[in-house]
Amino acid sequence: LADLAGIEVNQRDPLHPWLTSGFSLLAGSPKAGKSKLLEFIAYQVAQKQRVLFAALEYSVPMAQARFKRHIGDTLVSENLRLLIEGDIPQMNKGGADQLKSYLDDFDPALVVVDTLGRLKRPGAEKGYEAETTALAEIKLLMDKRGIDCVVAHHARKRSVNDSDDVFERTLGSTALNAVPDTLMMLETADGLATLHTKGRLIMPRQVILELNGDDYVERTEAFAHTI
Repeated sequence: LADLAGIEVNQRDPLHPWLTSGFSLLAGSPKAGKSKLLEFIAYQVAQKQRVLFAALEYSVPMAQARFKRHIGDTLVSENLRLLIEGDIPQMNKGGADQLKSYLDDFDPALVVVDTLGRLKRPGAEKGYEAETTALAEIKLLMDKRGIDCVVAHHARKRSVNDSDDVFERTLGSTALNAVPDTLMMLETADGLATLHTKGRLIMPRQVILELNGDDYVERTEAFAHTI
């Protein structure tokens, strides 16, 4: 305990108001807006810091359309490196070494992985076991370098039998939710999005967001309801 108390810990400030420092898992049901939100956050962070964005579900035409704004901003385009479909193989097929190489070469402050399913190990392992292994491997790479990272993942749609804990809707086993420092869940309804966040070292919170064009705006007025 004395040795533990003597270790100097440098706590990093969050790179964005809606993020926490460390390793985060952002889940949401299909079409909830996970990718759109991460693209917006990356755009803002890249105005000051380097961002590696692995949009592994995007083809070239889709990436051109989705990142048109980023490409048109000279400062952002210099600070953002984009990887798309096929640029990183699965973790056990060279993906781990390739991701490590990108980190060493580009030295980003933030890494976005969209989505976890594109990096999981295939084969005999069950889906959640492969995803948990891939998530842990990514986290280890980021932690060793002091890089903040957000990994996008899927969640099932809300049902009438759900408990009040929105994070139970994350696809996979409870082991998957145990890997990240911070859990995030994005829900949308009536034109608004609710970003739920909880973590080991932060208090649970909710942020109400509205999409205006390509920008998310935080709603703080009293009538902005939560989901």
